[in-house]
Amino acid sequence: MATQESTRTSNTKARIAMSSLSKETLELIADWAEVLTVVLALASAFCGIVLVIANKPLRKIEARENLTLQGDVAKAQADAAKAQRELLEERQHSANRDISVEDQQALAKKLITFRRQRARIAAFPVNFETRTAAMSLFGILINAKWDVEAPKMLCCAPDFMVQGVYVTSTADEPSCRAAAALNDLLKTTPFAGVFMPSCSGSNNRLAPKGPPLHVYILVGDKPTPLRSRVK
Repeated sequence: MATQESTRTSNTKARIAMSSLSKETLELIADWAEVLTVVLALASAFCGIVLVIANKPLRKIEARENLTLQGDVAKAQADAAKAQRELLEERQHSANRDISVEDQQALAKKLITFRRQRARIAAFPVNFETRTAAMSLFGILINAKWDVEAPKMLCCAPDFMVQGVYVTSTADEPSCRAAAALNDLLKTTPFAGVFMPSCSGSNNRLAPKGPPLHVYILVGDKPTPLRSRVK
């Protein structure tokens, strides 16, 4: 109630003050009020036009920035996925070569066709990983009824160095066929490596010489991915 009374009082005072002005003054005030009204209306319209004009290129800029941002996000996701794949591959590479008991038994069943085939296994360099791989191959050939001695852990480097598992044989036909079959089966396992045929016409100067006629297996380091050696 007090506020309403105060407002009425203020309005009354304003009317009294305005009524005390001359006609010319009141007309001048009215003219200026009309001018200001028009100016404000024009200014408002101008601001609206400027807003419309500026808004269209602004949207285009925002759209381009959004596309750029989406492209950057997609690239970052792709880079992260690639890095994750490479990390997984490196972990798989650093892991020991291993083969399950079931797979060892399956390989032995396929190699039993060559039962009583002589074989020799060696490993270099000698470390836990190559020793384990050599013993796994030894177990497979024993179960396949091959005539195989316990793996030799070489104290010095052989005439050649290999990465993976090197398979060859003396030049006799039975040993050549057994070596080729063994190599084909190892391709599907972590023991895949290098096969050097030694049958007549192969010109394999590194083939072992008999007697005895045998398959020769050299277990070397795990193959290193090319990108790990070339940066």
